[in-house]
Amino acid sequence: MDISYRVRQVNVDAHLKTATLIMAAMIGEDGQIVPSSMERQPISRNWHELDANSQEALDKATGLIADQIKRYDRKVNAVISAAQVTATLQYGTGLRARTHRAMPASAISRAGG
Repeated sequence: MDISYRVRQVNVDAHLKTATLIMAAMIGEDGQIVPSSMERQPISRNWHELDANSQEALDKATGLIADQIKRYDRKVNAVISAAQVTATLQYGTGLRARTHRAMPASAISRAGG
């Protein structure tokens, strides 16, 4: 049985709602690109001009990208939150050290301590 796969590199512009095919090629049985099958002439289409398979692929890619962006945002926010807590603790410790100075022994005895 000879099964081949086609790979595509596509640039998607969400603002213009276009997809531009950058490169397409067949993958051989050995898992490598078949050089004679490579197509590198860019072709642009508006989203509504795409066939059903391309629209489905675009929807899946959009979902995967949205998921990755959410994960990235959570990681960035966690790092920022950790940095803010660390900065607050460092600032707070430094502030206490400056505002709570040791009282001289003579002042303690005068204060009734």
